[in-house]
Amino acid sequence: MMDLLVFMPNIHPIIVHFPIVLIPLGFVVHLVCVFLKRTDDFKIQIGIFYLAATVSSAGAFLSGRQAADTVSVSAQANLVLSDHADLALWTLSISIVVSLLYGLWLRSKFLSFLPWAVLALSLVNVGFLIVTADHGGQLVYRFGTGVSLPKDKPVIPQTIEQVSAIMTNPDGSWSWEPQFENDQNDFSEFYFIEGNSNDIKSDSEKNGFIVISHPVSFMLNKPVADVQVEVILDVSEFNGDVSIFHHYQSMEHYDFLDIFLGKIILGRVENGKRNEMDSKNLQVDGWVTLKVIGSGRHFKGYLDEKLVVHGHAPVFDPGSVGIMLNGTGTLGLKSIETVILKHN
Repeated sequence: MMDLLVFMPNIHPIIVHFPIVLIPLGFVVHLVCVFLKRTDDFKIQIGIFYLAATVSSAGAFLSGRQAADTVSVSAQANLVLSDHADLALWTLSISIVVSLLYGLWLRSKFLSFLPWAVLALSLVNVGFLIVTADHGGQLVYRFGTGVSLPKDKPVIPQTIEQVSAIMTNPDGSWSWEPQFENDQNDFSEFYFIEGNSNDIKSDSEKNGFIVISHPVSFMLNKPVADVQVEVILDVSEFNGDVSIFHHYQSMEHYDFLDIFLGKIILGRVENGKRNEMDSKNLQVDGWVTLKVIGSGRHFKGYLDEKLVVHGHAPVFDPGSVGIMLNGTGTLGLKSIETVILKHN
């Protein structure tokens, strides 16, 4: 039993097989009864199949959400995971409608068109189920999601262009690391929304630390869509909040992951209004890895590879990625890594 729990850390792989069987089975049984004109003889059994399919779909959807929040997911797998979640929601929604329409027909036999409407929707649901299951299979067999595998840090492909401390790649991914061995300003290649690169000085006494004299906001002015941003930082001696922002259109339109006074906030600024998707109180000391993922309408925030905040919002247009340092003091900043998420 313990070996099973190691290799299958959640119940989603068990539950998901029930709707995989029950949704097609309900459709086939109903279809056969209609053509054999035996619907009245098996109307209760058909209803039980549809109801069981709906209940099992709900169980698979809810257990899938729980699984997605607990397993390690590689950068590129997040796109497939987001699509899988959206397709699963469609499958559950159609299952609910099918059950309701069939129940309505049982109560009102005068609506003779309803069995055909139920069959049509049930067939559509079989199609959604197939595509949903395919995405789930990709997560497991292509990306190794949810199985006991070594946790590899996402790797940015071999760089072909280096500009100061920023390294860029053909796919649009980029990374930044301070270059202490030269006299260049490590932030000079960024576009500053607030302040300028001269407001950031290297701390001569602490390797990897910078001194912020005024609030600054900077970004690499290259719009991207689905993205993962990972920052290694130490906020112990910084007086203010640090935000990773992405899908930046303007100061009135962007998504963010914010860390301030032991609280991590996942949110969005839209039309100048700040909205929180999720937040969590956490004690953050020393060097930590802060990661945010924006994939479709799905948004996640991680602290040291542990999912801490998760939210949903409509898709924004592609935008830039950057950092907001709203405060002053000494900040540890070892690296910024942006990975573009693309369907292969």
